[in-house]
Amino acid sequence: MERLTFSPFVLDVYGYCGQSALNEIAVDNIESVFKRSNGYDLNTEFKLLTCLAVALAVAHVHSLDKPSTLVHYDLNPRNVAIMADGTPKLNDFNVAEFLRWDNTTRQPCGFTGRFYEPWVSH
Repeated sequence: MERLTFSPFVLDVYGYCGQSALNEIAVDNIESVFKRSNGYDLNTEFKLLTCLAVALAVAHVHSLDKPSTLVHYDLNPRNVAIMADGTPKLNDFNVAEFLRWDNTTRQPCGFTGRFYEPWVSH
């Protein structure tokens, strides 16, 4: 996570121990903002800038290595934090997956993906 501190659109994590993390303080998340507004009171500029910030956050996550080695796996409005200055930041990497690398072929091992909620046992 320290490698992502360069991104103004990914929440900074300063430390992690056990099941707790020390990170920047967010004041809200996109899901709450949309629920309070019923989706109608938000101006187009806010919506577009939020979408741009999320897209840039994902691009920054994917730029750490070439080819990309990290998948967030839980992009949703609850996981986009709103900072005190209004900046949206990608948060909650607890179900992220690292893509494996084959040193023999010097290629990624591939990504099978999963179409279920990873926190729900099946």
